[in-house]
Amino acid sequence: LRDDARFPNGMTRNGEFRQILQAEDRQDLMGWLTQQPLVKFDGRHNLLALHAGVVPQWTLEDTLVYATEVENVLQSPKRTKFLNKLFKARQRTWREDLGTMSRRALITHILTRMRYCNHEGKLNFSATGPPGTQPSGLLPWFKHKHRQTRDVKIIFGHWASLGLRVKKRYVALDSGCVWGGKLSAWRASDGKVFQVPYFPPKHPEQQRARKKK
Repeated sequence: LRDDARFPNGMTRNGEFRQILQAEDRQDLMGWLTQQPLVKFDGRHNLLALHAGVVPQWTLEDTLVYATEVENVLQSPKRTKFLNKLFKARQRTWREDLGTMSRRALITHILTRMRYCNHEGKLNFSATGPPGTQPSGLLPWFKHKHRQTRDVKIIFGHWASLGLRVKKRYVALDSGCVWGGKLSAWRASDGKVFQVPYFPPKHPEQQRARKKK
């Protein structure tokens, strides 16, 4: 969505994104994407699904409300302006009194980019390796002992180096499919895991790159 806002002509540097942004049904694809929720709660299984993580300060109710705030912006005429400013916001610690842009940008970064935070809940985006490789003072967001969502099971992806993990309080599903690993799914009704191997598409750009090597 951000590249859609930044590159009206579709000429993003990301080759895979470029194929989408130059597709005939680009507007339909982007329209569909803006309608997707940033988080989804399944009360029957007490399960919260999201892309990356939540800060320890947020409750389940907070997470749902804040996600809706950003979803409303993405579905409004303000989307392009918001997305173009998204990475200019430098706030990394959640506070209720943040300005509108800083607040919405941080909500977005938390839900879509988060891996590590410190004991005060300040985000760190530089550390991307598995737990144990991070700098001192950082811990995985799901390991925070004061996390307000500990009574909810959270399912998330985003963290390929973490790998597939099915735990009591969380399920980490990113098993590195884009890097040649498997694509994983987890069934909430019985906890069964399904995996399929990744078969990379043979895009013209990728074929040319292989030939050059």
